[in-house]
Amino acid sequence: FLTDDQVEPVFSLKLPNAKTKFTDLSSFKRNLYLLEKSTGKIFKYQYPLTINREEPQSWIRAGERRPLGARSIGVTGSVFILGEDNSIWEYQAGQLKKTMSLSVFPFPKRLMKLVIWPPFSGFAILEPSEKRVIMINQFGLLIRQFRSEKFIGLKDAAFSSDGRFLYLLSGLEVYQLEL
Repeated sequence: FLTDDQVEPVFSLKLPNAKTKFTDLSSFKRNLYLLEKSTGKIFKYQYPLTINREEPQSWIRAGERRPLGARSIGVTGSVFILGEDNSIWEYQAGQLKKTMSLSVFPFPKRLMKLVIWPPFSGFAILEPSEKRVIMINQFGLLIRQFRSEKFIGLKDAAFSSDGRFLYLLSGLEVYQLEL
């Protein structure tokens, strides 16, 4: 962490158990949310984090459906999970609120990364296998999609601070898309 222009010491988070393997992470209000693909569990680490002593909270309530095989997580107050079947699961306060199927043509084959920017009421989703970025609204309807041969190595994306651009990391290159 960077605090008052000073780097704080590196720390390690305590894992829920020795077999835990996190797939993706997101932060919201200085908390970390980590997604475990095989179990569909979400673990929350609250700030301030303490060195080697932070116990994670299992964030999804007991008995609630979990997205097994989930690929990506984004948090805006609600927690959104990109499921293995290309659906988006929305949780609030640890409870499943809804699942959303996408209305996109051509239908996605293998979506990989969900990108959220809280002021934008939708999502950017990366599909490297099809060399495209899909922009959808909060109902799963297509807003816009971008395709390029340069997107074969899509790894990550971020919205600009004013929301006018989407920056894409593809291989070792960064591309700027005007929204």
